[in-house]
Amino acid sequence: MKAFKYVVWVLLLFLVQTVVMNYITPFGFRADIILPFVIVVAIKEDKFRLSTTVSIVCAAMAGALCGKNFSFCVLFYTYAGALVFNMRKYPAYMPDFVRYILWIVPGAFVSEIISYLLLYASLERFVKTFAFHMLPAALITIVGSLIIYPLANATLYRRKKIMGRLITK
Repeated sequence: MKAFKYVVWVLLLFLVQTVVMNYITPFGFRADIILPFVIVVAIKEDKFRLSTTVSIVCAAMAGALCGKNFSFCVLFYTYAGALVFNMRKYPAYMPDFVRYILWIVPGAFVSEIISYLLLYASLERFVKTFAFHMLPAALITIVGSLIIYPLANATLYRRKKIMGRLITK
């Protein structure tokens, strides 16, 4: 049942990213909603193999979107998922949502910076482009991730109480 939920989530994310996000462009920037899902799965999932599989499938879907470098997307999303999975317990003694924010912020910025350098390979206008393009695009991705986390947490990783005991699904 969990595999079916992952398939539905990935298909819905791909459809929303390709269809809906073309019309929702605050200030002319589109949010990346696939990277936040990869990070949610990496933080919440218990099995490395399943987390990596989901990140590879999401990476291939994100790379298939027009305007993105396919090899960059596959490598970056896969490595981001693996890195966050291995470092998900740090910083310790924090709720998962705070860890999620601490991982999505650098992930969004690094994604925008590397994709800019791969597409344009220009360092001469980097500061201006960072301030007026990369920074707002990363901030909109972070705002979009604040919607993805509660939805994915509620549908994929919900916990139930049976007779007062907390069990995982």
